[in-house]
Amino acid sequence: MNRIDVIQGLRGVSVISVMLFHLMPETFSLGYLGVDVFFVISGFVITKSISDEMAKKNFSFSGFYAKRILRLYPALLFFIISSIFLIFFLTIIDANFKIYLRTAISALIGISNFYLISINNDYFNPIDENPFIHTWSLAVEEQFYLFYPIILVFTLLYFNKKKILFFLLIIITTFFLNFIIEEKNIFTEFYSIFSRFWELLIGCLGFFLIKNNKYKFNKSNYIYLILFLIFLLSYIENIKIKLLIISLTSLLVILNFENKNYMNNFLKNKILLRIGKISYSLYLWHMVIFFIVGFYFVKLEYYFFSIIFSIIIASLSYNLIEKSFTKNKKMINKLKTFFNIEKSKYIISAVILTVIIFFFNIDQIKKFESQSFNILTKLNMHKELKNSNKIEREKFTYICHENIKALNDINNSKQCFFKLNQNNLLIFFGDSHNNSLHSFLKNLDLEGDKISLSFNSSSFLHPIFREDDKKIIKLKKIINEKSKNYKSIYLILSVDHLFSKNLTIDKSNFRNKLISNYQKLLSDLSNNKVVKIILLEDKPSANLTLGQCNTLKKINFSLINRDKQFLCDYSKKIVNDFEPIKILIQNLKKKNNNFYFIKTNSYFCDNDKCHFHNKDSKPFFYDKKHLTYDSAKKYSKFLEKKLKNIIAKKN
Repeated sequence: MNRIDVIQGLRGVSVISVMLFHLMPETFSLGYLGVDVFFVISGFVITKSISDEMAKKNFSFSGFYAKRILRLYPALLFFIISSIFLIFFLTIIDANFKIYLRTAISALIGISNFYLISINNDYFNPIDENPFIHTWSLAVEEQFYLFYPIILVFTLLYFNKKKILFFLLIIITTFFLNFIIEEKNIFTEFYSIFSRFWELLIGCLGFFLIKNNKYKFNKSNYIYLILFLIFLLSYIENIKIKLLIISLTSLLVILNFENKNYMNNFLKNKILLRIGKISYSLYLWHMVIFFIVGFYFVKLEYYFFSIIFSIIIASLSYNLIEKSFTKNKKMINKLKTFFNIEKSKYIISAVILTVIIFFFNIDQIKKFESQSFNILTKLNMHKELKNSNKIEREKFTYICHENIKALNDINNSKQCFFKLNQNNLLIFFGDSHNNSLHSFLKNLDLEGDKISLSFNSSSFLHPIFREDDKKIIKLKKIINEKSKNYKSIYLILSVDHLFSKNLTIDKSNFRNKLISNYQKLLSDLSNNKVVKIILLEDKPSANLTLGQCNTLKKINFSLINRDKQFLCDYSKKIVNDFEPIKILIQNLKKKNNNFYFIKTNSYFCDNDKCHFHNKDSKPFFYDKKHLTYDSAKKYSKFLEKKLKNIIAKKN
């Protein structure tokens, strides 16, 4: 019983940490590691279940899969169907809804992790907001359950005496392969089963260590080691090391189940046990609840109602659905017969046939999806706000965004190279934030010809401006060639540094690596006296999209925040997060006469907070980060004055 209680309490801690991360990622930045605790718990529980049944000679693959399906799918199916309806009816329908729908459907067949990989979704990027993004971990577990019983049975039959060594070898091998491979691929992706397999196996190893009495430690050693590892998490930047630390910490907590100490007493308190009991439903529902509540509440009320509604709906899901199916022996027996060897060949054939039909009719499926989408949109309660983000995004031109051809042959790219036969050349270069300025560059009152080139953040190597990045190499080549024809060249850089950090695989010493990249860039261009580099400060990121802000103004349930003019304003947290990088960049500026830094946050923020709307009550951003068309036009005029001052001084 103690063992179950400790694990149940640990589930409670895990789901709370994940919820807090999704609710307040800046404050609870390590909360996402709760998912990795779940992986270790799952590995332990599944191994215990299979081993116990094998010891009783009662194990069958059909029985195992029947129990797993009834444990996971009834609640998952109810969640998916209900959530799609609620999101469709209560939120704003935009182009992202199709991504939500596809993520939800792929979650039902256990492949949402691979779908998210296929669309280059970034778990840590607020722009990639998706209320079904968290189903990636369920997909990982489902894929693990599909193959692990076969591996375990094979191990127990042929390597039983060496099973601990066997599992340890697989864990070490898979972890280090994942650790040493730096490039992003299916084996190293954040969402991939291949990059998480070793975490689940650590839980499996834990069960065998408990069964083997030789591996018992002194009870006090456990506590000190656990506390040390938890403390260490705050000082490690490399995410792969963090995953290792939290997995080992979870293992130690499980191994410690028998000892009487403050930690176990804490894990066995009634609140955590109750949360642990509903943890699966709570994990399923929390993201969708947070997403919907975000359209109607802000600040403290958003946090309060997100948590309250999540607990209420999760409790209902647990009591009405999970409990009804999980231990239903009649259903388990029916499913067992369904999965027998005779019928399995028909099941496999049906799956293969479905995949083939889907593959060869993908265009028809997309057409049906679009038609259904358009019909159902009419039922949405905010249909007048439909696609507000998409409409704003489509006002911009993307002719010089992700344009490799222009980068390779800028002289013949008239739409990206505005030649006015001036003495100066201004090169606007960066990520999608730079592209927001493209439509207005030609008409800026700046003395000089202009080049505009931008690429998605994911197209660069990170940290940004690495010397081995092909785009940076080609940019330097353009600058060196053009320096023969111009009196002065101004390289104006606009990028999102904090997003670059999210995209960096090895985040350890990120700031130092970033500044090293800048130093190298400056060093390579410093020999050319006509070149000056101007870096624009990162713009702040809003807490709401344009659609969410519009909904709040239309239906404001808030009892505290009634003033519509300031309803969507937000704290300067993101500005403060950039401050350490800003200080390093300013120090770099002091050492380099050809390097300039333009502060821009005063355009969006005052001393107390950042504003969602400008002085004309028009929104700055449409998707939390990117400027609306009108705001980009006004912002370009703001930059025009700043750039004029720098150019005037140099001329």
